[in-house]
Amino acid sequence: WPAALFLTAVYLTSTGWNLGGQAIENPDEPRYACAARDMVLGRSDWLVPRFNGEPRLVKPILIYWLMAGCAKLTMPLGLSMATAFRLPSLLFGLLAVLSVFGMGRRLWNGRVGLFAGLMLTTTYYFHEISREIVIDPILTGLLVFAWYCFVVAVQGLPRESARTPVLPLLGFYLAL
Repeated sequence: WPAALFLTAVYLTSTGWNLGGQAIENPDEPRYACAARDMVLGRSDWLVPRFNGEPRLVKPILIYWLMAGCAKLTMPLGLSMATAFRLPSLLFGLLAVLSVFGMGRRLWNGRVGLFAGLMLTTTYYFHEISREIVIDPILTGLLVFAWYCFVVAVQGLPRESARTPVLPLLGFYLAL
């Protein structure tokens, strides 16, 4: 637990610092933010996100639900909508960091897991994308968590059955 708490503190300090001070500016952020804002304010329904009155069906609706849900939960606490819209990316980035830590710890040892988590936390692109209003950190967090669950499941199998089906499956997946 101490290593996981340390990683969480490092990640939230480095990536979450001044999260609300960042302007919504890249080409995709306003599209996501306006659609989620309309959901929060009741200008559109929660089933079909809209941007400038037009349905925005380009991305899965999960990101809009997460953003609008965070805004509904945190606005009474005094957080701005822009900060609330960035929270899902930040939290799923944390999920990715902790999943990488867990995989390193399970496959090798706690030190490897800690260094792997720190490396991911301090990677520039991961740091930057985890602060933006885009779907990438959400997908990354879910994918890395799925890999962590895969490792946990494989380690739970008996030794003789764990060797045979897993390696060809892993090789096939990596070949894709």
